[in-house]
Amino acid sequence: MPSYVKRTARSCHYSPEGMAKLILTTLAEKNGLAVLVADTSGKPKRGLGEENFRVASTLEGADGSLLRIERVSPSSLPGLYFLDVATKLAEARLGTYVFDLVVEDGADRGRTMASVRIA
Repeated sequence: MPSYVKRTARSCHYSPEGMAKLILTTLAEKNGLAVLVADTSGKPKRGLGEENFRVASTLEGADGSLLRIERVSPSSLPGLYFLDVATKLAEARLGTYVFDLVVEDGADRGRTMASVRIA
């Protein structure tokens, strides 16, 4: 693990030292995922859009490099967002992809390991 990243008490939640944290909880769906975003006090994070979410590779060349977020839709529940995810390549494999999901809103940042089933 890089020295600038510390593991927090919650499983799979990482944040760089010195930055405010966001807590991310994900639930995989077919070709997408549901993401609950909250600040460190548990207050839901409202008003996020597509520019706040990105897919990252856990390792160079891993599944995250093959995916893109097509659309982010907020739900009626505060802090809950639905992400439509697709592969960057027209002829990509079907199945489960594992990646890092990063959410940034100003100085607030959260990162967690997530998965999606591309069908």
